[in-house]
Amino acid sequence: MRKKWYQKVFRSVFTKLLVIIIATGIALNLVVVGFFVAHRHMVESSIHQNVIQYINYLIADIGNPPSVERAREIARQTLLEIQFQSPQNKWSTAGNPPDLSRGRFYVWKESPNIRFGRYHGHSFVEVNRNSGLFIFEFAKPFDRKDRRDGLFFLLLVFMVAILGGAFLSIRRVLRPVKWLNE
Repeated sequence: MRKKWYQKVFRSVFTKLLVIIIATGIALNLVVVGFFVAHRHMVESSIHQNVIQYINYLIADIGNPPSVERAREIARQTLLEIQFQSPQNKWSTAGNPPDLSRGRFYVWKESPNIRFGRYHGHSFVEVNRNSGLFIFEFAKPFDRKDRRDGLFFLLLVFMVAILGGAFLSIRRVLRPVKWLNE
């Protein structure tokens, strides 16, 4: 009696090995992602403390009342965009600053006057002082979406190539097992 093709596929050692390889790849990716998420939460507090300390130095350097000329000089040197808002004064080192009012904010647990936020790929810190509201926007790591998508696609291609190469290697190694079944 002749076996049907799907019975051959599901009982095949090579198919089982492919399933093992794919499951292993998924498990490895989940572990790596979980590690980096946990790592991010562990180091986030110390990074925030350093960022706040640095921003406090910048605010002191800008002066009181804040000097837009000094802020522009700092912005050129640090690749930050700096905004200041108060009832008497409003300025920005960027020509047309993005509207960050719809961003996702969260208050820093150690100081309610400091908020971190993100909006459309822009990361920023708001510091509310008696003199007004300072907003420091950090330079975006990727200005173009297609570049980021290209890196994702490249990562996907490498992963598929690695898994495919592993499958073909195992198939070649286990070729004598196939010969025994014939």
